[in-house]
Amino acid sequence: MPENDVKPKRTTRKRSHSKKQFDYTDVYSSDIILDDMLFGVLVRSPVQCGAMPEIELPELPEGVAFFSAKDIPGTNNVAVKKTRTSIFADKEILYYGQPIGILVGPDENKLNELLPSIGFSLDPLNIPSGLEFSDSFSADQLLANRSIHYGEPDSVFAESKNQFEQTYKSDIKLPKEERNSCVVSFTGKQLHVYTNSQWASHLRKTVADTLNINDEHILIHKTHQVRTRINDTWISSVTAAQAAVAAYNIHKPIKIVYSLSEQETYIERMEPASIRYRTSCSDDGIITSMDICILINAGIINPFIQYILDRFVIAATGVYKIQNLRIDAYAIKSNYPPLNCSFTWGDSQAFFAIENHIHYIAQKLNIDIEELKQKNRLKENDSSFYCLYKPLFIEETINKAYSMSDYKRRNTAYQLLSSFPPETPQKRLRGIGLAVAQEGNCLLSDDMIRSKYSLETTLETDGSLSVKIYSPTEHLKVIWQKLIEKILEIPPENVHFDTDYSNTEEPAEPDVLSLNITIMTQLLKKCCTTLQKSRFRQPLPICVKKSFMPAKKSIWNDTNFSGQPFQATSCVAAVVEVEVDTISYEVTLRDVNIALECGELLDEKSAVSSVKTEASRIIRNLVAPNSLNLVYPKVEFVPSGEPPKEIGSIIENVLPAAFSSAVSQALGIEVTELPLETDSIYKLMSQKGAESEN
Repeated sequence: MPENDVKPKRTTRKRSHSKKQFDYTDVYSSDIILDDMLFGVLVRSPVQCGAMPEIELPELPEGVAFFSAKDIPGTNNVAVKKTRTSIFADKEILYYGQPIGILVGPDENKLNELLPSIGFSLDPLNIPSGLEFSDSFSADQLLANRSIHYGEPDSVFAESKNQFEQTYKSDIKLPKEERNSCVVSFTGKQLHVYTNSQWASHLRKTVADTLNINDEHILIHKTHQVRTRINDTWISSVTAAQAAVAAYNIHKPIKIVYSLSEQETYIERMEPASIRYRTSCSDDGIITSMDICILINAGIINPFIQYILDRFVIAATGVYKIQNLRIDAYAIKSNYPPLNCSFTWGDSQAFFAIENHIHYIAQKLNIDIEELKQKNRLKENDSSFYCLYKPLFIEETINKAYSMSDYKRRNTAYQLLSSFPPETPQKRLRGIGLAVAQEGNCLLSDDMIRSKYSLETTLETDGSLSVKIYSPTEHLKVIWQKLIEKILEIPPENVHFDTDYSNTEEPAEPDVLSLNITIMTQLLKKCCTTLQKSRFRQPLPICVKKSFMPAKKSIWNDTNFSGQPFQATSCVAAVVEVEVDTISYEVTLRDVNIALECGELLDEKSAVSSVKTEASRIIRNLVAPNSLNLVYPKVEFVPSGEPPKEIGSIIENVLPAAFSSAVSQALGIEVTELPLETDSIYKLMSQKGAESEN
């Protein structure tokens, strides 16, 4: 993989002489209050689609104003990747709840009380039916698709006697910790934007184009970054532009904070995908062919849907090598609010589906689940499959999970208990589930991959180290401080992260894509190693810059969709043990064990804490409406000589599948949807009883 180094040199780098700005990274944007600040509330479309209705405003109280598309001084057209959207609806309504204007005033409650009094001139006879989501869709509804064909699945299906088909849906919601919000304020020509946006360059351009002002006059104050599985990067830009239109026209600071219902409907809309598996197997458990169909209700727009869909397709076969394979994946356009999901949203759904499907096949063939997984698992350096992963630590990770949980003994015991005849009464049923998943770091996609990653460090005259990086997370800062201390023996308090926007280039991509932990940590390590060799030979300050260009074309072919898809891959195995009460239909967690391989651990304590926190968040959402009981998960890491890797959403990829597999074993019937409800357990037990009678 090509790498460019800049030789160590003395530097007289000029610092920005602008007044140092207050650090807002520990402040929620919704908590910011400025002098003379007004609140903004969005007025939304009452129809799903059609011509823009005429707005009938009531007499507005003193101090309250309304602004819409006609009040935009610049453009109402927002470019997001290859798609376009608007700040406010103008000539056409595209989905129910689309913003068509903004009410501003000093009292947020009064503004919300005014909303129902706003009228719209609608002709019910002329409202079109709109685009609905179904498995029958037109070519015009296709926002993105990916189809792959490997081997000869059709001919194998025609000759196979063991065929299994199931459809899966996983709707595990992990809500954002803060509602969508921002504050904008003019100070002379300068526009201040207070936001937790993860795509500052896009926000800056969007606001500048909307107001027709120079983007150099826009100062972005990064507020607290919340833990989230929601990718609202581009929606944050539109929200900031909506507030900026009001601030521009009324000459006062404007704050927008979504209501709880707005947050759930327009930010957290993550309707689960439908994933259908049709699989053929030999009598001894070798998977001979697989046909997978993925359908996604993408809503009216999702700028990153092709990237999300491609990851979904790669994850659809899990950690298994399928000899003959067909996958057809479709993202369908509908007159619903935009599907606002994370870049790895499809990964978690795919791993849930494939791990449960493997469990189902083992049950139907009466083969031990461990044996089935072992026979079909991917092997390192096996280039006979369309996707190549190397290095691969699946075996080591599973063995670690085995040793932590006593899985083999418990699985044998619970399988024996589940084989008892239905007439044998059991008040409490127990099950244990094992699931394995990966998380790809940096998909080498033509559409999203950066052509170059760079990092600059400076060893200052006082012995401190400056690291020039745009918007690093707090977790990344801790990891890097440990690495710097290890190589340069510089204590964390003497490490400074230069995030001054006048000195640091804003990446063109969202932060989650530009701040690749695997790549950037390797660059930092190389910078520190070079500084260590030079610090006693050259006078201070010394500046070192390292660059890295992913060797994409040599390992992944986007056109053929084959090769090694990720820069690096983390691996995880989880074992979950449950108990089901057959009288109350309640599920209780008994044990959770998680084993991970994520390369070199620079801060194990922080990593363990992060994994446990994420596991707890997911556990709370596996059963609805009441939360599942929490247990103290055990977490261990598989040592490897690999560079540090991301573990972002990897727990979400494995924990739901391990849980549902455990419940399936306890009940003796397959769980195909999450979250579980009390009625779900009752229906599954009734279904099992009906099947046994037949």
